[in-house]
Amino acid sequence: MNALNYTTARKELAQTMETVCRDNAPVIITKNRDCAVVMISLADYSSLMETDYLLRNPANAERLRKSIEASRRGEGRRMSMEEFEEAGR
Repeated sequence: MNALNYTTARKELAQTMETVCRDNAPVIITKNRDCAVVMISLADYSSLMETDYLLRNPANAERLRKSIEASRRGEGRRMSMEEFEEAGR
């Protein structure tokens, strides 16, 4: 993960934002030894929040874990988007 000091980040803000969004690569921005932040894209942040929401409920987390294990064992089934939407009704 790249790191920039505050002064450099301020001077290169637009370029840094473009790189973070384009490459999905977080950047650490430091101001002093006691203050640092991480810049991530909104898409990455939204993904983190969705993952947190899904895993917060223990029953849902276990269901997701079992589904992933079943998929890795080849027990999954391929569906078209139309089939998927129909199955959800």
